Amino acid sequence: MNPGKGFPRMVMFDLDGTLVDSVPLHTVTWWQAMARHGVDLPMHEIQPLIGMGGPQMLDTLLGRDDPEIRTTQAELYAPVRDLARLLPGALDVLRVVRGRGAQAVVVTSSSPQDADALMGRLALGLEVDGIVHGEDVETAKPAPDLFQVALERWSCDPDRAVAVGDSEWDIRAAGQAGVASIGVVTGVTPADNLFRAGAASVCRSCSDLAAAWDS
Repeated sequence: MNPGKGFPRMVMFDLDGTLVDSVPLHTVTWWQAMARHGVDLPMHEIQPLIGMGGPQMLDTLLGRDDPEIRTTQAELYAPVRDLARLLPGALDVLRVVRGRGAQAVVVTSSSPQDADALMGRLALGLEVDGIVHGEDVETAKPAPDLFQVALERWSCDPDRAVAVGDSEWDIRAAGQAGVASIGVVTGVTPADNLFRAGAASVCRSCSDLAAAWDS
């Protein structure tokens, strides 16, 4: 089955904050991990950077990467990630995309351990054609590498793909890969910021996006 006229051949979805309500959990565990290593930062400085790769986020906040902080955050996040739930419309929009004959792919800066655990528990893995993790590339978002790997792996031209994400890092990374993007305000990034980052349009949720595509 081929996608309908005007419908993308592949839609690449961010995971945390787009399909899964996990941004607060990441924020708290990064805050705790930094505090354990003597870095005292308020959460409001950390939260807007969720969605970046860990090294990129720490470099932005501290001016350097810190593998020990990243290891501690992973240890703190593992026992709380089961608190994460699907965001409204997550399964609906994936089913609409695949029902139109397009490929649905998850593109996330998260580790395979975290992403695969969430997708398995929430049954997202049954609704997608594959996933690209942060460990599949040298540099995660906001670099374009994750999207470029997805395009190559599924043999899709950038102009036949669309990215969906909740953070400006998703939007900027997709744009650098030549992929148009749709923002959703289910994370912490306001619609204006998503538009400024380059989003072609912004929806309140994946539910609204599913309804728009289904119509």
